[in-house]
Amino acid sequence: HNALIPPAALVVHAFGGVRSTARLLSCDASTVSRWQQTGRVPSSWQRRVLELAWSRGIDLTAHDVIFGREVA
Repeated sequence: HNALIPPAALVVHAFGGVRSTARLLSCDASTVSRWQQTGRVPSSWQRRVLELAWSRGIDLTAHDVIFGREVA
């Protein structure tokens, strides 16, 4: 059985935690915390998250940000 890492968990991990993610995206930590509770990155944020990841050389794909990532 493969496990699924939710999109929000991938993003928060990639950017070094909730506060760091919020700071990089210029939003409240409570916003990012809500993402973690739902597991999802809202569509209104997905493009900004991807652009930030790519500009920093972080390995996140559009698929990761929308659907999450399966791990064995």
